Amino acid sequence: MGATFSISTKYSISSVTVCPTHKCILIDECPNCKKPINWRRNHLSICECKFNWCNIISEQIDEIELALSVEIYNRCGFITTDKARDQLLDINPLDNLELENMLFVICLIAGHYYGIDDSKGKSLFRSFRNAELHSILTKTFRVIENWPEKFYDFLDYIRNQNTKNGHKKDFGRLYIAICENFSSNK
Repeated sequence: MGATFSISTKYSISSVTVCPTHKCILIDECPNCKKPINWRRNHLSICECKFNWCNIISEQIDEIELALSVEIYNRCGFITTDKARDQLLDINPLDNLELENMLFVICLIAGHYYGIDDSKGKSLFRSFRNAELHSILTKTFRVIENWPEKFYDFLDYIRNQNTKNGHKKDFGRLYIAICENFSSNK
């Protein structure tokens, strides 16, 4: 990162796990002392242990791993480019959703992959370090790519996780969460 180290409120959005500008995973703990980074601290780029985070050489990640954070940046107005849209396929069921609902879908799918019953993301975001969360969210966001084939793969995954048969037993939790969030009474 070097001399361009900066922090922004956009990094406090838990589902933003990477910096699209630097193409790297955001750190959430000091690589020197392993303590979690406190976002309310005295120095922008220096840990309490005196380690300077500007000296970190970050591994660059692939464009596909930037897709969710770029999409969030785009929807929040942090960037004004169509790059986020270019990274998604033309047919994407998330395109017309508000940010809150898009993140609901992402958290719902991630929760089903990792056995966390949490469509709001509270447990999901608290349960994992940023690098792990990045991996989970990237895998989850890929469910939406190649729509609807990868979504069908996800539904097969859910079906295979259940020992009981039948649509209600297979998809009950998923169906209930979707109905509760997208009910017409809201």
